[in-house]
Amino acid sequence: MFNQKIINEMLHYMKLGKNTISNDIQWFLGRADKLCPFLHGNKTDLSCYVTNPEIDNLISYLNRYALCYEFFDIDIYDFKQIKELITEIERPENNETLEEFKANLLQIVDLIKRNGKKVNDKVLRLTCEESIRLDEAINTYLVNSFFSCVIMAVSAVESRFHHLIKNKNKTLYKKYFEKATLGQIIQLFDDNSYKENKFKPLKKALPRKYKSLVDVLNYYRVFSAHPKSTELSFKTAQSVLNFSFNFLLDDETKIDSRLTKCK
Repeated sequence: MFNQKIINEMLHYMKLGKNTISNDIQWFLGRADKLCPFLHGNKTDLSCYVTNPEIDNLISYLNRYALCYEFFDIDIYDFKQIKELITEIERPENNETLEEFKANLLQIVDLIKRNGKKVNDKVLRLTCEESIRLDEAINTYLVNSFFSCVIMAVSAVESRFHHLIKNKNKTLYKKYFEKATLGQIIQLFDDNSYKENKFKPLKKALPRKYKSLVDVLNYYRVFSAHPKSTELSFKTAQSVLNFSFNFLLDDETKIDSRLTKCK
């Protein structure tokens, strides 16, 4: 169940809606008594627990969900509690019996269920393309490939702009912006560009509060895509990811739900 493909594509997996996260974990709980670490007597075989690939995959799955939850910025206190409980699962000495293991996992299930609707609402705001690009951004972020992380995160933002502008005026979009990069698109929102009246409705596609932020995102996108002698820091990549999620999940940049359905 918890294979690497699902873990690497967590956002897209959640969008497809084939299973809820809590159902996945409960499925795992249903077969926990068949796992090798719990078949060595009354107490967990701790060495076996540490090396068991299924438990390792479970932990990776939980950590990836927690990271997505963090980017969704739903409830900081529940996030902290989820992370603490994952740490409990990671420590074999805190799972010396099957009952302790199940109790720790059930607490995570309860927290996931509590925020399930909020998480689902966030996921449903992303298009398939955006979720795939954000998944890849997270993958590269986790292996410290920060240039790639920034490029993929901002490309998801670029994708959203295409939807926002097309929704305002399909004719103008096809004529001026269909093949435009983010750098070309943000010129639309410059007060000294696209001054004709026909572009005024399009200029409203970008909430004013995001005008400066989009300039910053595009700056780091260009910086990351072209060779530079300066390195990109972990904190910068983390900030770009956070800002990209904020932009895509904001009520003011929301797009028609028909566009966000996976086919």
